[in-house]
Amino acid sequence: ENTLYEILTTIKLPGDLESEIMAKGGTGGVENYTIGLTDAKNKLGIQFDGNTGTIVANYKVDVGKGSVEPFIIKEGENIQTLTKAKFPLSEDKVPVRIGNETVMVPKKSISSQIQTDKERDLSDIDITYSDIGESLLKGSYREDDYDKSLNVSGFKKLPKNIELSGSFDKNLLTGSDQSTLGLEIPIGEYIN
Repeated sequence: ENTLYEILTTIKLPGDLESEIMAKGGTGGVENYTIGLTDAKNKLGIQFDGNTGTIVANYKVDVGKGSVEPFIIKEGENIQTLTKAKFPLSEDKVPVRIGNETVMVPKKSISSQIQTDKERDLSDIDITYSDIGESLLKGSYREDDYDKSLNVSGFKKLPKNIELSGSFDKNLLTGSDQSTLGLEIPIGEYIN
C-alpha cells in the first residue's frame, strides 16, 4: 500500500524574499517537487519543477511610469522568452473591461511584446500605440521555421463618428503583399 503525501514549506529570506518548496509523493518515494522564489511585491518569480525539469523565471522592472516584464522558460534544451513593456503616454485613465472585471488604464499608451522560442527558431515582435476609443496602430514582425512576415494595421476615429481603418500584410519569403482600407460611416445617424 502506498501512502500519498504533499508537503508545503515556506521559508522567509532576507528582505522581501521568500522560498516555497512543495513535495508530492508517497511511501515509494518523492514523485514530484517544485521550488519557488518570490518577493513580497510580486516583481520576482522563479520556479523549478523537479518532475519536468522546467525552470520559469520572471521579473518586473518599473521604468518611470511604465514597466518591463521579461519571462524566461527553460524546458530541456529549449529556451522560450517573452518580454512585455508598457508605457503610458497620458495621465488620463479610462475604464476597460478585462474578463469579468473593469480596470482603469491609461487612455494613451505604447506597448511592445517580444517573444522567442529556440526550438521553433521563433522571433515575434509586436508594437502597439493605443488611444482608447480614438485610434490604434499596431505593427508586427514574425519569423519562424515556416513564416517570415510583416503586418501593420490600425484605425482612426474621425469627426461625426466616421472611422478610417486599414492594414498592410507582407510575406517576406514570397514577396507577396496585401493592403486593405476601410471607411465606416454611420449612415443611420444622418437619415433623419
